[in-house]
Amino acid sequence: LSVGTVHDHRPDAPSPPEVMVTVFGAPHVDGFPELGRMDTNLVAFLACNGGEATDDQLIDAVWNGRMVERSTVWNRISKARSVLGAHLPAREQGTSRVQLAPTMGTDLDHFANLVRCADDESSDEAIRLLAEALELVEGQPFDAAGYDWAHQQQHHAHACELIESTAIRL
Repeated sequence: LSVGTVHDHRPDAPSPPEVMVTVFGAPHVDGFPELGRMDTNLVAFLACNGGEATDDQLIDAVWNGRMVERSTVWNRISKARSVLGAHLPAREQGTSRVQLAPTMGTDLDHFANLVRCADDESSDEAIRLLAEALELVEGQPFDAAGYDWAHQQQHHAHACELIESTAIRL
């Protein structure tokens, strides 16, 4: 194959999420540069936490457990929602749970899906999938201040191990 050849993706190959929350390198949300540092941290935590969390979990992670008024948390969520729109739906009345829309996901999850998919493929297809996964890596995972939760909950260690094992496998 020549450089620049466009590869057809198999129908069963994993597709990236509609909105990618990048955690390889300095975390950011692709297509939403106007999200501030705290908003990005909040969205990254939600995305790494299965797409949902309670306000208490957000306080523990994003505010590092500091004393913070619930109104501050919900104002921050509203600010992020004003940027993300339907990707961060309004919470159900009477609940403290915040959820991302299924349209959002992390590059780490997409990376893991590509690697899993490579397990069941021919060598050529596996090489393509593993190379595609490694192209997602922009730098050290969670490479910014304020992401202590990523280290405490082992997201950073998991990401580093997955990158290393994929590179060795490739």
